Amino acid sequence: MDSLILFYSRLIEHAIIPLIMLFFLFGLILLIKRHYLIQRENHFAHNIHEYAQNMAVVHMSGSASFYANLRHLLFRAMEESAHHILPHGHRLSWLWKKTKRQDWEQQMPELLGVIPPRLTSRIDKRIGIELLIHANEAERLLNKPSSQESMLNKITHFFDKAFGVMHGYRQLVSVLLENAGYLELHHERRPDFESMVAFSMLDNVTFRRIFPGISLETANSLLRSWHEIMIILGILGTFVGFFISFTDDSSVEIGIATAITSSIAGLTLGVIFLLLEKSFPDDDISENTLNLLEDTLDQVWNITILKDAKLKTA
Repeated sequence: MDSLILFYSRLIEHAIIPLIMLFFLFGLILLIKRHYLIQRENHFAHNIHEYAQNMAVVHMSGSASFYANLRHLLFRAMEESAHHILPHGHRLSWLWKKTKRQDWEQQMPELLGVIPPRLTSRIDKRIGIELLIHANEAERLLNKPSSQESMLNKITHFFDKAFGVMHGYRQLVSVLLENAGYLELHHERRPDFESMVAFSMLDNVTFRRIFPGISLETANSLLRSWHEIMIILGILGTFVGFFISFTDDSSVEIGIATAITSSIAGLTLGVIFLLLEKSFPDDDISENTLNLLEDTLDQVWNITILKDAKLKTA
């Protein structure tokens, strides 16, 4: 039994520092990926919410249903999310190819009332109607992007592709529309949009699975205690080091060195990880995403109901 304990202690002695480093590295990767996915989901919700606020009145016809209006809104926001991170020239090329077949003259009178004159005077017709619809995007496209912004866009585009972010957007849109299809527009009582959005977010595999076998809920539970695990590993190394120094006179210095270094590594990396974990308010971001999507659905519902009421009284 003593020989088994001694063998275990020797094994821990050689592995404890690399083990603490590996735990720190894996926890850091888990933390960064969780934050990135939650942030990208929130970015998409912001796009939808901003589009609903600025452009819903322009696009939504009075005769359209809530489902049709929401579908139009979500598809527009998804297109913008898919292409806003492309390089400057690629965005212009995409907008030109997408809109060159549209009737510019027919759309212009409807849009002139909502687009600032200073912007419309600078826009070339070749770019297309989409630049007028997305006024903020047009302003950014017409100004040469900085090299820093371009590099950031390339990095974001790379990670979006690696993590399947667009697939997550499509899943969210699909589930939202599936739930919206069950709503009856003639019901005067407001639907439970909070439950609808919460179900749509929970059902999204892309944003709710950090790694295979590690869901968002599991990652949250692990990351809250990850610093404690590294501190415990450091304490384990301390006891192992002292045990070796007490049982083997020839390894006193090695045992003491193991005890001290493992304590320093475990405590230092544990505190650093705790500070990093607390600096990412992912719970608040997720709550904000839910509120943004709920408010967007509420806006679309109210606009549709209002226009439907105006048509009935007309």
